Amino acid sequence: MINMWPHQISLSPDRSMLAISLPGSDFYKGSDMMLSSFTPGNMMGNLPEKFTIRGKILILNSITGEMIKEITLEGIAYNAVFSPGGNELWTAIMQPEGKVMVYDMADFSPVKSIDVGEMPSEVSFSGDGQKVFVANGMSNTVTIIDASTKQIIGTCMAGNYPVGVWPGMDDIMDVESQGDQRICFIESGTNTVEDSVEIGFVPGEVATNTRMRQMWITDPINGEVHIWSNPDTAYIPSGTVSVGDGASAITFSRDGTMCYVANQNEGTVSVVDVARKVEVTKIAVGRKPNGIVLRYS
Repeated sequence: MINMWPHQISLSPDRSMLAISLPGSDFYKGSDMMLSSFTPGNMMGNLPEKFTIRGKILILNSITGEMIKEITLEGIAYNAVFSPGGNELWTAIMQPEGKVMVYDMADFSPVKSIDVGEMPSEVSFSGDGQKVFVANGMSNTVTIIDASTKQIIGTCMAGNYPVGVWPGMDDIMDVESQGDQRICFIESGTNTVEDSVEIGFVPGEVATNTRMRQMWITDPINGEVHIWSNPDTAYIPSGTVSVGDGASAITFSRDGTMCYVANQNEGTVSVVDVARKVEVTKIAVGRKPNGIVLRYS
């Protein structure tokens, strides 16, 4: 039971491998469940304070599904991402004394441990691949790491309980601040929060459609995707799309014309026409789908 509940998924740059994080607990209720699950004395009800949940990362052949490697961690893994060159795998250990682990994809050996903030969750590379951003939920910060030297080059405040961080537009990193229902924007060049928008709901995930200059944010509670457009220098609300109950992970097709949303509570994936802002079909999948990637041949 400890290693059930696959949470996030990523695809290697050469599209040959998948990395799947298994945190060791069910995260479908978002940050509230993360805190209650892994706070000492509260973990899964009545476990002792020194109990450690050992998460895992599974490396699979993306075509056959064959297991390539199973990596057991010292704690919980929210996600795991391949470096742009595909030679490394990065993940955060989600504990009060948080750290980031870097693995060599040649033999899956650990090559670096980097101390970050408390309860780190999402790890993400900048658009140019030169920096790594880590959302530290309980520290209310984002740690910025030089991807080459693996040295910390900055830390910035990012709202109340930041969980996810992803590349946005114009050298900006988008950070979901779940505690105050806000998206913060970190300027990658200066490593500082330059602006933010209040969205009025607890976000699931953020994806950027650069072709349309839009930011799409999933709303798990209301089963919607909220669209914000940035035609010039500021984001403005630009409509919503009804999808499925528990809308969470979101991604776009390569040309940006279609959007795919994993609906955790329905066990479906919504397919959305981006230009018309309408769901065109639903695909039935397994229980509680969360992470999503598209793999082109």
